[in-house]
Amino acid sequence: MVDCVVTGVMRQPKGPGHLPVEMLLHDAWGKQPSNWQNYSFQTYIKLKHPETDATIETAINRLYYGERIKKPNTTFEAYQKAGPKTNLFVDVVPRIHNFPKHDSSNFATVSILLVLAVLLLLAGAINFSNLAIAKSISRAKEVGVRKVLGSGRRQLVFQFMTETALQCLVSLMIAILLLSFALPYINQTFNITLSFWQQNGALSITLQIAACLLAVILLSGLYPSVYLSRFNAVKVLKGNYSSGKKGALFRNTLIVVQFMVAVFFITAIIVIKSQMSFMQSKDRGFSGQQVMRIQALQATSENHFADNRNVLLTIPGVSYVSKTTKVPGDDVRADTTTFGFKCEGKIYRMSSVKISTDYFKTMNIGLKQGRYFTDEATDQNTRTVVINEAAARKLHFADPIGKNVSFPYCDSIPMRIVGVVKDFNVQGFESEIQPVVFTIGQKACMFQSGGSILVKLNTSHMERSVAAITEAWKKIEPGFPIRYSFVDENFQRLFASYSQLQQIITFFGVIAILISVMGLFALTAFFTRQRTKEIGVRKVLGAGVAQLATLLSREFIYLVLLSVAIITPVTWWLMQKWLQTFAYRISVGWWIFFAAGATAIVIAIVTVSFQSVRAALANPVKSLRSE
Repeated sequence: MVDCVVTGVMRQPKGPGHLPVEMLLHDAWGKQPSNWQNYSFQTYIKLKHPETDATIETAINRLYYGERIKKPNTTFEAYQKAGPKTNLFVDVVPRIHNFPKHDSSNFATVSILLVLAVLLLLAGAINFSNLAIAKSISRAKEVGVRKVLGSGRRQLVFQFMTETALQCLVSLMIAILLLSFALPYINQTFNITLSFWQQNGALSITLQIAACLLAVILLSGLYPSVYLSRFNAVKVLKGNYSSGKKGALFRNTLIVVQFMVAVFFITAIIVIKSQMSFMQSKDRGFSGQQVMRIQALQATSENHFADNRNVLLTIPGVSYVSKTTKVPGDDVRADTTTFGFKCEGKIYRMSSVKISTDYFKTMNIGLKQGRYFTDEATDQNTRTVVINEAAARKLHFADPIGKNVSFPYCDSIPMRIVGVVKDFNVQGFESEIQPVVFTIGQKACMFQSGGSILVKLNTSHMERSVAAITEAWKKIEPGFPIRYSFVDENFQRLFASYSQLQQIITFFGVIAILISVMGLFALTAFFTRQRTKEIGVRKVLGAGVAQLATLLSREFIYLVLLSVAIITPVTWWLMQKWLQTFAYRISVGWWIFFAAGATAIVIAIVTVSFQSVRAALANPVKSLRSE
């Protein structure tokens, strides 16, 4: 524990950054030259004038080579041209949060969601256009009368566009009201802090909303306005509302685009749900059930670990107590360091994890070859190692037991491989399981700290055991309250972003399907009304309900089939790109696209059939009476 004096208060940042920090502490030992291998820090460089990344990296790596790696008769240029090597890199600070050079970013996901939102908005605008066209019959005579009384096409277009603008403006007001109520739920669900009117972004948001409103008005209102204004006054007053083949082609195109969006969302829902189910059911290689992860001070987990372990083992329900520098389920993106272990004259880059004797038993990690660590002096004094299967594959040994490895710059202290454990997943399923070298103790030239103490519980009275551990911890670390979580819950949180993505895509998909159904339903009603007399004549001449329903539905079903055929290759490519972000993933089978297409076709058939059957069942006498 260190006593510190507050010397300043940082200004609250205006937005998110790459380094969310609440407190800065000066490192009194930061200038010591022995900290090259300490990866706990990020180094910031203030440049006098702009330079390229390559220039800075070359200068830094030249310095690093001269201070740490330099070998006799080997120049820096020769070292750079050699095989695997250690290199340092730089990244521009403003770029790190959204576009980091060697880390993941949520910006790609946000961009995808933005595109999907635009598609949903486009589908809504198309649907509005379809509904306006479907309603055009009821306004056809109004247009005819206005034209007879002297109204021109410009006046009619202006009138209809004004009506559309007013409807869109009212819709925007309702949407803003709904969003104000929904924002707290959205923030809670996705663990974000969005506000509608941000202090520094009100003008930007207003301009974006205005631009979206203008785009929606033009997309949804322009074609119906032009379509209505083109009605021939004489024909519509006689009851002829036909608009020709050009209008039909445009309307059919709208239907195809609308169902392309719907099929895309249906496919995305199936793929994301399948990948989520795969990640939930795949064997992780360990069991984090009833394993407490306790954050401890360095003195607790290093100098006094044996005594603290014995105290915790006396608590009823506690089976094992161990420690590790890398806990499965932790957010370890910043700890992906590998070391150049030497084995039989060759360098192999592998991760290093410090553990205690019972770690593998605590996590229920299976043994593949050899043995686990024991209380023998060689194990406790870092003279032996246990590796995972990935490390055994990297070393290219059929039987690695008995082989020696050594840490970088520690050739004089070889460590013998005594066991191989089964691979287990630490970082989720985005990255492959890395080759790992497990050791006990800090007596092999390299000190490693951090991590946590793990307590394996084996009891049906969890609350009682946790309460007893909490009470015991007051004596272990009297100055700090216990900070604990459970490993399985922490690992589950690694999937939180994908679970949220699934919720968003599902919501978008449901809305897209509803929009498509509404548009198709309206257009079916429109065309059915246009063909009312034809249906009456066919029925009088003996056509049955099934024949009439097929006649009226056939064209729409063909359009939906066309939309499925067009969007399927695009969807397959996009889903493959998304799945490639996972090292362990499902294979996209044909059944997924068949299920998505079949779902869209069934929805279309049900929607169209309702209107078609209704028209086919109508009394033909009523439709022919006015002829």
